[in-house]
Amino acid sequence: MTFKSLIKFKTFELRPFYLASLFAYLLIFANSSFANASQTAASFADALNNGDIETLTQLFDTDAFAKKALYPVSDNPQEQKQLVAGFKTHKEEDLLAQWFSTFYSTQVHHARYLRDVDFKGKKRPLIRLDMGDEGLEYIILFIEKQGKSFQVTDFYTASSGKENSLALTQAAQLMIQKNSNFLLRMLGRLQENEEIVNKVTQISNYQKSGEFSKAYDLIKTLPPEVRHARVILDASVQIALNINDEAYMHELGLLNKHFGQEPDTVFMLIDYHFLREDYASVLKSLDRMMEVYGKDGALLNMKAGTSYMLGDLKNTEKFAKEAIKVEPSYEDAHWTLVSTALEAKNHKAVAERLKKISVEFGYEFAKEDFEADELYKDFIKSEAFKGFL
Repeated sequence: MTFKSLIKFKTFELRPFYLASLFAYLLIFANSSFANASQTAASFADALNNGDIETLTQLFDTDAFAKKALYPVSDNPQEQKQLVAGFKTHKEEDLLAQWFSTFYSTQVHHARYLRDVDFKGKKRPLIRLDMGDEGLEYIILFIEKQGKSFQVTDFYTASSGKENSLALTQAAQLMIQKNSNFLLRMLGRLQENEEIVNKVTQISNYQKSGEFSKAYDLIKTLPPEVRHARVILDASVQIALNINDEAYMHELGLLNKHFGQEPDTVFMLIDYHFLREDYASVLKSLDRMMEVYGKDGALLNMKAGTSYMLGDLKNTEKFAKEAIKVEPSYEDAHWTLVSTALEAKNHKAVAERLKKISVEFGYEFAKEDFEADELYKDFIKSEAFKGFL
């Protein structure tokens, strides 16, 4: 049995999905006749949990997505068709394997359809992915009615702060050198500079081939107005994550400095604030997250965990209880309450909360589980512990 003793507060790695992982997303869905958009989203989450690739590949309109993502890359209708056709040649098995390698990379992995949220002028389904030590991901699905069925045509990921169609548009454009005007517009430049175009294209090529140090060295030579453009900072955060923590934190710091107030960077920057032990900013970011996504067990439990880091046991317990009220099945919040009781040396409460966890989540506790953990050294000496086992 894996025995938990601490608050399971996830410090996000927040890795925006690389192009290969992005491709893996694209075939998670396809044509199907589900009753409505919410049911489509719930079916997606269930199929992901069950590893049901056949169903997953029935939920997405690949053609509609490819057109939305790749038509902006070229003004030539023939080239547009070629780009879409080329995209659709990727083998589903390979792409899905890349996606599932992320989701199933840790022991804990669960997808859940939470609710519909207001996003860009329309109610859209929200999916939460819990990937254990790899953290959380929130996905907003763009679902449209196509004939008699509802199909996903695009999706927004909180860790990238953008719709994946736009991510694919930008990635594809960075690989196509001839349309430099488009690239310069994307970077916010008004006049063409061939040297910049060549550098940015080479950065993309290095990133694609896994030569992250070369890509990062080249990024640092860009002029400030390009270096600090959002599309470049998004890429530099990804690249630095593959180099070392110092580079990663530096790039997150630049993103925070130039775009920290943007709604779509909130999720990405929680990692930055947490690693800097700026817990007040973490709490503010979580509040902003809940303004967009609503309250769920994970976000509320992260508020509890952050309060715990601040030594605020009162709010730790308050937010953990709220997390359980909002989402009773969110197990981590129950363990947070165990941690607060341990910290307060309220052994009776520790025993009561462990009993509840045992009943609701199927744990079978043994004395040695507690003896092996320093946190429980006082609890196992208490009268409450004797009555507990």
